[in-house]
Amino acid sequence: MLSIGKVGGGDADPTYYTRSVAQGREDYYTGQGEAKGTWTGKGAHDRGLDGEVDEEDFITALTPPAGSKRKLLGFDLTFSAPKSVSVLFAVSDVEVAELVREAHDAAVEEALGYIERHAAWTRRDVDGHRHVQGDALTIATFRHRSSRAGDPQLHTHSVIVNEVTAEGRATALDGRALYAHGRTAGFLYQAALRHHITATVGVEWEPVHNGVAEIKGIDEDVRRVFSRRSEEVRAHMAKHGGRSAKSAQIAVLETRRAKEYDVPIGHLRDDWEARAAEAGFGRDELAAVLNARAAGRPVAPDLAAVAEELSSPHGVTRQMSTFDRRDVLREWAAAHREGAPVNRLETLADRWVASPQTTVRLDDGQRRRHLGGPRYSTPEMLDRGWRGRAQGLPSTR
Repeated sequence: MLSIGKVGGGDADPTYYTRSVAQGREDYYTGQGEAKGTWTGKGAHDRGLDGEVDEEDFITALTPPAGSKRKLLGFDLTFSAPKSVSVLFAVSDVEVAELVREAHDAAVEEALGYIERHAAWTRRDVDGHRHVQGDALTIATFRHRSSRAGDPQLHTHSVIVNEVTAEGRATALDGRALYAHGRTAGFLYQAALRHHITATVGVEWEPVHNGVAEIKGIDEDVRRVFSRRSEEVRAHMAKHGGRSAKSAQIAVLETRRAKEYDVPIGHLRDDWEARAAEAGFGRDELAAVLNARAAGRPVAPDLAAVAEELSSPHGVTRQMSTFDRRDVLREWAAAHREGAPVNRLETLADRWVASPQTTVRLDDGQRRRHLGGPRYSTPEMLDRGWRGRAQGLPSTR
């Protein structure tokens, strides 16, 4: 899915970050053996940053302006493919692996486009209560193929510089907007990934759960073999009695090992293929996965049926009586088992929200434009006596 971390160091010194994270053998962003980083976003284009990420440019972009008291240098949005997709990437021949990698890159680009369009906000005025939307983010993306445990893990770190231009001047991002849209961006990445893999490789998908679908034929036992990092974290939590999200974060840090970047890709693939075969996923099983569906245009769901389902008590109001555009986007993304482009999902969501037959707008959304915009409910929900209560309910996220 998508995780969001903060990039920063003591006294806002950018060399703290680059010295401890982005240099040398333990370089997490530009390490040997991984793909070179690339610039994206309108902000990068406006700065004249294009193509591969140069370390000096990376440090310069993260460095706050002279005189700034800004300590937060940026945000790391990490998009991770489902484990079955990483396994397919790891054990397939070069041609298929390249198609999977390209599908991942395209999906990340689409999801970042959503972030730039809807989550690039800043706060202005002395009290910071005025929210202003910008239109340009500076983003350095770094695609990695493996985890710290040496398992296949196709993921991309997208480092967003803590700055956005709005009304003609640049100020720090309002991080609340990034976090508010993060879960939705994760759903959109997953849907776009399924779309591109279906179109170019051709596989069948399991049902979508929490925005994620695994590839049919790469079952849980195989996926578990390549999830040693997750097993390390779970074992640490079990040993120390941790169950909360905070304890999971602590377990991740305390079990973190130095990542080996100088292992030749051929050696990694040999190891991955051997482990897959030992788990019962050899060349024949791989062929069955790849032959299950011919590559081609993804099959869309019955759009009328999806729209009707969203309006029902079992749809977007099944947990909360109010919702906003983000909730609707996630529902449409999850409804597309074979995936869909982000712009297509946004169009479907906007049409559904705009229909008076399906939604009732409860407020103008001015106070929370940066978070999700207006709140809505459904005619059926309001007819059941929720109108007064819905007006007073907080946002669904």
